[in-house]
Amino acid sequence: MKFSCPHALNRPHALERRRTASAGLLCLGLVLGAAQIESAHAAWRPSRDTSAPSVPGGVSATAASTSAINLAWTAATDNVGVKGYKIYRGGSQIATVTGTSFSNTGLTSGKSYSYTVAAYDAAGNSSKQSSSVSATTSSADTTAPTVPGGLAATAVSSSAVSLSWNASTDAVGVQGYTVYRNGVELASVAGTTFSDSGLSPNTTYQYTVSAYDAAGNRSAQSASASATTGNSGGGGDGGGGGGSAGGVPAGIYSIDTVVDKPFVDGVLIRIFWKQIEKTEGKYDFSKVASVIKQAQALGQGVSIATIVVAAPSWLMDKTETYTDPQSGLVTVPWDTTMLTALEKLITALSNYQVDGIAIKDHPTVRQVDAAIGGIQSIRMVQPPSGYTAEKLEDGVLRSVRAWVNAFPNKHLYAGLFGISDGTNKPSTTEKIRDDLMAEFDGVSKPKLNFFQEVLTGMAPTLNSPLATIVSDVRSETSIMYQACGEWKNQSAWSWCYWANNDSPDAGFSFAYNNFNTTYFEIYQTDLMNDAYASQFQKWHDTLKPYLP
Repeated sequence: MKFSCPHALNRPHALERRRTASAGLLCLGLVLGAAQIESAHAAWRPSRDTSAPSVPGGVSATAASTSAINLAWTAATDNVGVKGYKIYRGGSQIATVTGTSFSNTGLTSGKSYSYTVAAYDAAGNSSKQSSSVSATTSSADTTAPTVPGGLAATAVSSSAVSLSWNASTDAVGVQGYTVYRNGVELASVAGTTFSDSGLSPNTTYQYTVSAYDAAGNRSAQSASASATTGNSGGGGDGGGGGGSAGGVPAGIYSIDTVVDKPFVDGVLIRIFWKQIEKTEGKYDFSKVASVIKQAQALGQGVSIATIVVAAPSWLMDKTETYTDPQSGLVTVPWDTTMLTALEKLITALSNYQVDGIAIKDHPTVRQVDAAIGGIQSIRMVQPPSGYTAEKLEDGVLRSVRAWVNAFPNKHLYAGLFGISDGTNKPSTTEKIRDDLMAEFDGVSKPKLNFFQEVLTGMAPTLNSPLATIVSDVRSETSIMYQACGEWKNQSAWSWCYWANNDSPDAGFSFAYNNFNTTYFEIYQTDLMNDAYASQFQKWHDTLKPYLP
């Protein structure tokens, strides 16, 4: 909007000169007014986001089969927020995703493909493409693995038999093994051991095993091995009553909501720190008490997870903070002010009474999340300024010690994922894991279990860093799993690594046979889905020997 005034004309009469002067003043006023309006418009206009996200790092490409390559990368950052990622193959864009992984399928066997990834935000700004990575799909394979040897079957109780065998070899690589009981296919596993439970006492069972590769080639079945279960009708090594944890964490637990189904063994209650301690030193555990009473009435157990990564605002104002790509603004896990407040919170929770019984001694409470201050689980995607592995481990150990000291008779578990700080052999994650296991050894102190929430029918992907960090210690402690999402609504959980025709049964089998998992947390939507009821009942019966 612009105005201009015409030049004054040379007029001889005084009257005309006065008229011209008046018109000039009026026009000048219009020009000044227009300038003020234009200035107001400029001040009102919102600033436009022109900053592109950072370039995705840590891009990796891994051949998954003769026709698929899996990609993964580290999350990018942005001044407003990353909306998604563009995937390029050979320089041409082939897909966009919201997560940090992608599976490129429909490829040609034995062919090399190169990929780059770029991040983009809601304003349409795109980062530069990442460094290129390449992978070659597997060649067509028609050679079967060798027959597994050395199969041994040992009865470990009146309802369980343990199997082990020697690894097979293959021209490309062994994908896994199929276990047969009395000639009928029983399960598929990736390793060379299997535990068959839910058996009848004083009964002889015969087993064979065959090996298969990624191309679907299968060996002949091994020589058979037999075992006879014991006479006792007692149920495995499940936990005892009272406040004692005993045995291993076990059962099918509903997430957040009590579900009254015959195959549901308990409920996970999640409480947020910022909601239960809105004012420093004043705690509200009424939600925990309500859930404990509901579960107790149904004869179910309770797991408690305090979401300490969501710290209250009064505490955030007093501590050292940083912006995590996944969780936003959080407290660093080694901040002493935060750790002192966390210790007070843990003590208050353990001593809180429900029907006259402290939670630390309440028989309905079975598991407690040993949440790590500032980061919740042992996971750090992008370490903040001032980070050192030593400071992180000190914070983790102090958090876990507080939980173990406050809940000595409960199953304690810590989320175990990974620390992206470039340290290897051993990685920072492995060192923290091993130091935790050495201190919390089940002898001098209660054993610490580990937990991940990425379960599908084939995730966490076997032999990946995420899987290896827990599978390496599966024989030394318990590995617990929460469903990555809802099997019934897989499209709504696109970041989960779903298999074709995935189902709860596939997920339970995957975790039980590959990670020795006996404890599962499942979303209410699936537990209430009648189409899955028989699958949950089957696994409830399988896990029954481990239940307290």
